[in-house]
Amino acid sequence: MSRSLDIAYVCAACMTLTLGCATVAFEIRDRQIWQLMTKPLDRFQYLLGKWLGLVGLNAVLFLVCGVGIFIFVQWIRTRPALDEFDRIAVRDEVLVARDVSRPVYERLPREQLEEAVDSMIASDAIMKADLDSGRRRLEDVRREIAMQRQAEFQSKQRRLESGESKTFVFGGLSSAKQLGGTIALRYFLHAGGSDSHSSFPIIFKFSDGSWVDRMFVPAQGHVLAVSSNLIDDDGNLKVEIVNLKFNSKDNSFTPGMYTFNWDEDSLEVLYRVGGFETNYLRGMVVNMVKLSFLAMLAICSATTLSFSVACLLSFSIFLAGSLAPFLAQSLMFWTSAADAGSFEDTVQIIVRAIATVVEYLLRPFGQTSANDLLVKGRNVSYQRMTQAIAVIGLAWTGTTFIIGWLVFRRKELAIYSGQG
Repeated sequence: MSRSLDIAYVCAACMTLTLGCATVAFEIRDRQIWQLMTKPLDRFQYLLGKWLGLVGLNAVLFLVCGVGIFIFVQWIRTRPALDEFDRIAVRDEVLVARDVSRPVYERLPREQLEEAVDSMIASDAIMKADLDSGRRRLEDVRREIAMQRQAEFQSKQRRLESGESKTFVFGGLSSAKQLGGTIALRYFLHAGGSDSHSSFPIIFKFSDGSWVDRMFVPAQGHVLAVSSNLIDDDGNLKVEIVNLKFNSKDNSFTPGMYTFNWDEDSLEVLYRVGGFETNYLRGMVVNMVKLSFLAMLAICSATTLSFSVACLLSFSIFLAGSLAPFLAQSLMFWTSAADAGSFEDTVQIIVRAIATVVEYLLRPFGQTSANDLLVKGRNVSYQRMTQAIAVIGLAWTGTTFIIGWLVFRRKELAIYSGQG
């Protein structure tokens, strides 16, 4: 399903951009647009008609692809599974709409962070020499140290030494408590050398005094079914994780052999909020909204640019928008090793400024991706769909249309000379 959705979306996007640029640029180049402009058809209606045509074409394409993928998934759903666990996993983890709740990890207070940064700079003679000589800038050094200290502080909260225990609170589970049934505690841990042939003990304790011991394989996802009755009236689920091993022979506990840790998004509670069918429909709506913007972008680019340049601009914006989340993460960890005031440093500052502006402007396009959520059984919420319609479908598409129309109405399409 993942490949089918991605291939359908990428093919539709490439077709939309290419056809949108071609249909306007070639009509202007081949002077076919003269025949249209001599009719009672103004340029506003011309652009709107081109856009509606592409949107209709995308709707037909996505209707065929979407229905085909949906029917195939439903057919696979009815096929006999290899075992009962596979059947349950497909039913409860893929063909479902689930929301997620993660514990809130504390951040290092600003005062302590600034104190740690100042202490680090004062105690490092090499760093002070680089600052004094101008090889490194103070703001870059402070930002690098602050990010490192903040990451270490949060990483410590996500690490359990042998025999240690920590309590985590998952909030916002009131709706899961009302629905009843079970929720899924998902954990993806690292321990030792993260050898997939090894297993390590772990114990989960809950607020009612009950506990469960498990053996986990590092670097693999595991799921523990938890009763929704353990959620308190405030919608919070408290889970104490202990790095201990329970010996069933003598009912004793021994500390685990290794320290284990996890990433920020590798400990979470998943709970059902809807079915696959409506979730799939919302995902298709989000994809259609993004394609409608790409159609308007391609058409308006071709009103003033040649076909090749319009394609270059349109595809560049499409790729930059799709890669915006990765670009944001890259900018977060970006540091410069160039000498302050040098030509290389100036170029890096300019590139960083351009990348920051591009990421900020195109951030909603990358954040509204729906295919990955559908494949993982995550909820494509009405809020996400509404945001996509409002920001991309109305604001972006409308703004692009107005800019394209203002440029197009000033473009001199033809001068009749009495020949041809």
